[in-house]
Amino acid sequence: MAYVVLIAEGDASQALHATWHAKSERLRTHTRSPGALVLYDTNLAREFVRDVKNRVDGGRLVVFRCDEPHEIVGEESS
Repeated sequence: MAYVVLIAEGDASQALHATWHAKSERLRTHTRSPGALVLYDTNLAREFVRDVKNRVDGGRLVVFRCDEPHEIVGEESS
């Protein structure tokens, strides 16, 4: 299974949050935290990425695809 990872900061983080709240019931979400979101790679996830990009007026948005999100977004060890 592949995943789509979105990492946002600044205004892009607000756009990511607002878009996720509007469309979350249709998405297969793996992990969500402030400024970051990991979705299962589906057609709806790709549509979601397009919608977020259309809402972003500023800030930074990084989007990429990976096979194992645990390698990218993981819990910090104490």
